[in-house]
Amino acid sequence: MGPELVIVETFVEYGIAATFILARIFTRHRQVGWRGFRADDYLVVVVLGLWTVLAVVGYKFTVVAQGRHTSLLTPEQRQDLPVSERPIWAFGSQLFLAGFVGYVFNIWLIKLNQLFYYQRVLNGLRVQKLIIPMMGLLGTAFVAAVLTIALYCVPLEKLWQVYPDPGKNCVPQTTVVFTVVLSLNLLTDLCILLLPIPTVISIQLPILKKLGLLVLFSGGLLSIAFAILRYAFIFNVQTEAVSALWTGRELFVATFAGQAPMIYPLLTRRFWARNRKSTKGSALQDLSGSNYNRVSASGYETGGAIPLVSRDTFEHRTKYPASPLEGLGH
Repeated sequence: MGPELVIVETFVEYGIAATFILARIFTRHRQVGWRGFRADDYLVVVVLGLWTVLAVVGYKFTVVAQGRHTSLLTPEQRQDLPVSERPIWAFGSQLFLAGFVGYVFNIWLIKLNQLFYYQRVLNGLRVQKLIIPMMGLLGTAFVAAVLTIALYCVPLEKLWQVYPDPGKNCVPQTTVVFTVVLSLNLLTDLCILLLPIPTVISIQLPILKKLGLLVLFSGGLLSIAFAILRYAFIFNVQTEAVSALWTGRELFVATFAGQAPMIYPLLTRRFWARNRKSTKGSALQDLSGSNYNRVSASGYETGGAIPLVSRDTFEHRTKYPASPLEGLGH
């Protein structure tokens, strides 16, 4: 694939993902208002901002540096490379490293966003107790990934040194570093994927709706698949733009998988019917408990994608508690 097509795909994926994120923000605002926003609502804005930076880095890497980085050079090629060409290879290596580090930050932010979302919608359920330890695991994995990148080649500037050859460990694309990051990525993806599954299975719903929910909350499988594909293509298809191309694809899939449960209410009649009948301040009224309350399994407001229930049904719901995910089943 030529650099022009890589740039087109990168920015198309970025544009669609930005639309997902903006749709999620719109959905949450209609449900709870700005004052009802929680940590996961703000984290997606950071994800979008960082992805914007990564799109620019990917553009410069593909167009300006023409996909060049020192990982592609053999010791003989380094020695024979004209001195005038060394700066562009060094610059490409710096962009590659910046893109890789930005990728790690953004992927882990998307995971953290999902955990804060689950903390909100799984409020009061047993599985909620696993979320804080899961955040600890996520943080530990992130620190391990960053330290691996920072310490595998010391000093760091050797990663973009063209000549003399700094050694096989001091290139931006090393098998050891990428394997460690991939392993930590897959481990945390799998743990996050399993969190909502017991709750979804326990919901009293028709089998087709339950299967639909399982598919909706199993988007992490796509993220796992694309993380593996990214690794495989980067190390087996030696073309200049493959890293930027597959980084964008994995980020796109991860964003879609993370935001799909929050965007889904846009497709339900309940969401639009409620807002057609609402006034401008209805979201704040919902938060204050005027006429309606959002009820989770514990009986407390969660501000998630949960159907409104009247006060007349509150006693029934607390006696026979529904899952906080119930609203996604309609």
